[in-house]
Amino acid sequence: MATPEPVRGPVPVEAAPAQPGKEAQPDQKAARVSPYPGQETVLPVALAKPLRELEKLIEQPLILIVQDTANATSGCAQSFDNHVRDACTMALKGCEPKRPVTVLLHSAGGQADAAFQAARCIQRHCGSFSVIVPRYAKSAATLFALGASKIYLNDVGELGPLDVQLFDVDQERYASGLDEVQSLERLHSQALSMLDSTMQLLVRRTGKRTDVLLPHTINYVTHFMRPLLEKIDAVHYTATARLLRVAEMYAVRLMEGAGYSSEHAEQSAADLTHGYPEHGFAVDIGEAERVGLRVESVPDAQKELLGQIMQVLEPLPLVGRLT
Repeated sequence: MATPEPVRGPVPVEAAPAQPGKEAQPDQKAARVSPYPGQETVLPVALAKPLRELEKLIEQPLILIVQDTANATSGCAQSFDNHVRDACTMALKGCEPKRPVTVLLHSAGGQADAAFQAARCIQRHCGSFSVIVPRYAKSAATLFALGASKIYLNDVGELGPLDVQLFDVDQERYASGLDEVQSLERLHSQALSMLDSTMQLLVRRTGKRTDVLLPHTINYVTHFMRPLLEKIDAVHYTATARLLRVAEMYAVRLMEGAGYSSEHAEQSAADLTHGYPEHGFAVDIGEAERVGLRVESVPDAQKELLGQIMQVLEPLPLVGRLT
């Protein structure tokens, strides 16, 4: 969950030019998404039709959170940030209180704070919500999905780990917070292993008592590990560990709000935060079930519609309610 660059709100699809001598009239039947900061985006027919059919099938209001990850130069909402959070808040104004909604979620992630607040807002207003993931909801988008009472994954749909992404100034790239935290854990494990193996070797080779050999062994392991441990910035390590803990606690709170028990939520959140070797790990439906999430495959009746939607959806960043 990296800190994204500032982004601007969605840009409306341009309407066809008016005929000479006639004023352009808005199509009152056109499907729209009403995003933050309030500028409607008129949807193309190829997208509006399957979205409306999908909304009829699920029998719930449909909210779209689609990040423009395929077109990074569009200047539109490309990550889960405060603009997306505000768009979700505005979209709920037209939704009946305590009536569940469904969120069509396609996002590579963004800010954990924004994702947590958006999911909390929907939980409070609607009581509960479901999430449909046609392709991926990674990082902060996974955090958002944890607030859902049910997560529906398409055949190629996937979630992702919750390890925080931090920008490495030296390498000029984002890296997982686990790189630093797990480094210390690995060094600790390695030191204990070296102590044990060195003691066994010296006992066999010298025949001396362990109380005689132990101080020498500890001194050897200490001098061996010290250069590695001295490279760890204690303050930076603590800050990184704290950020990982924030993501984990956000996940627990959202899952409790979705009806999971505290014990279940804590275990699932810990697994998603610390249990994967890299940030891009694909958490598919089987893996999500193993972690203990309420996840189901998208019903067959919806799969064809999702295929049609995704053919034209990815270039269009959309955040708001389908109206």
